[in-house]
Amino acid sequence: MSEKHLQPTFSDLEILCICAGCTDTSYKIIQDYAQKDARIKCIDFDKTQRMAAAKNTGMLLAAGEYISFVNPTDFIDLNFYEILYPKAIAANADCILGKIQSIVDNKPAPEPNINRSQLQKHTFLFQHALAALYKKAFLISNALLFPTQVSSFENSVFAIMAAGHAQKIVTADSVSYYEDTPISDINLKTLKDLVVSLKLIIGFLDALPLDIVTYYEALKPRLNLLSLYANAGSEYKEFCQKAERNLLKSMKREAEFLKYEKLLETQAFWNEKPKLNFDKALIDNEIKTAAFYGVRSEKQNPRLIVTLTSFPERMYDIHYCLYSLLTQSHKPDEIILWLGEEEFLHQENDLPITVLKLKESGLTIKFTKNIRSYKKLIPALREYPNEILVTADDDIYYPKNWLEKLWKAHTLYSEDIICHRAHLVQLSKNGNIAPYNRWQKEITASEPSYLHFCTTGAGVLYPPHALYQDVLDEEKFLQLSPFADDIWFWAMAV
Repeated sequence: MSEKHLQPTFSDLEILCICAGCTDTSYKIIQDYAQKDARIKCIDFDKTQRMAAAKNTGMLLAAGEYISFVNPTDFIDLNFYEILYPKAIAANADCILGKIQSIVDNKPAPEPNINRSQLQKHTFLFQHALAALYKKAFLISNALLFPTQVSSFENSVFAIMAAGHAQKIVTADSVSYYEDTPISDINLKTLKDLVVSLKLIIGFLDALPLDIVTYYEALKPRLNLLSLYANAGSEYKEFCQKAERNLLKSMKREAEFLKYEKLLETQAFWNEKPKLNFDKALIDNEIKTAAFYGVRSEKQNPRLIVTLTSFPERMYDIHYCLYSLLTQSHKPDEIILWLGEEEFLHQENDLPITVLKLKESGLTIKFTKNIRSYKKLIPALREYPNEILVTADDDIYYPKNWLEKLWKAHTLYSEDIICHRAHLVQLSKNGNIAPYNRWQKEITASEPSYLHFCTTGAGVLYPPHALYQDVLDEEKFLQLSPFADDIWFWAMAV
């Protein structure tokens, strides 16, 4: 305990100090404080018991309507209770959360990436047990206790159980709990405690009728701790990786969990990818005046064709992406934008002038059957089977040397598929493809391999006839991989 615990601006509280096996002068120091401050009660606790048991004892002895827990190495803002308690009373909340600030190896770490406005709706986003006040009646009625099976990570289990039972959680962003998190102190015993705590959490979640999104959001941040600690030292890496595999297998909903995770990871790059800074006003003016021409006047053989697709909701700003493709340092022979006939019933009459104006700069617009994201490549493969095709996405502002890099690599490896971004497919011991979350992401490689998984939006160059003939089998790809064209194109490449 520090003096910071004793200086809150809110004075109507009791402070229970559970001294569990103190081996220094802490117990005497607390007793001295208790003689000076009537709010403090000093309890000499069984030193053979773990911290979880000490917290449970304090919970049962506490006289207040609301309870909070503070670890001896942590501290809180001086107005922590002054802010949280009245708000909890006014809302009749089971729990009210302040913010959590981690101090990792004596350095401040950012607060976990939590959408706090969604906490009341999705209570499992509640990641921390200590930055909070709990209604005591809520804890007692639901028999909520810290798990005594572990010496650490008891807070994570308690948080998930509280979140699962709470009917009303409110938040206060103006006060914080400061947690000391010494990753450098990690050891095998701590890691084993983490695994036990994760088993308890999985068992609790598996017993609840949760949708897969809530299930994943509750569990994934806690599983990520294994990766964090694996990186703390090479001696722990194998233990953590094996533990994660076993924990996944122990889930009743393992297949659903991995399927949802794969969906998120496939989408994550495109939702969060960095975009280069560019002057929109300047680009708008250049498009109006058709001040550039983006394709070759004298065509090559075979032709180099950039191909992409889009949909109606993207039309308002796709011209910036198209401009970046039309102003490349290495000009293609054609740039083709494929649009779905069913989505643009009046074809070019449904397109904004900012897109149509780019036809004067070399853009080709074609309409085809709507086969979702497959439109970026399948129609081009059908219409231009003997040309070099490069895929692009519709929401990236590409750097000027994007196509030049692909072309230079193609001149060196003319029969190979070239890409800007690839993952390395991992194989299991029996030779099967491992789950996507175990692949090596965003690799750098100079030698070709069938295990290189290209992501088409970042830019993939396909030489003529690089894909197996079944690539055009619409019935197959819409049945086997309707929303993941990258998987289908990779399969057709190998």
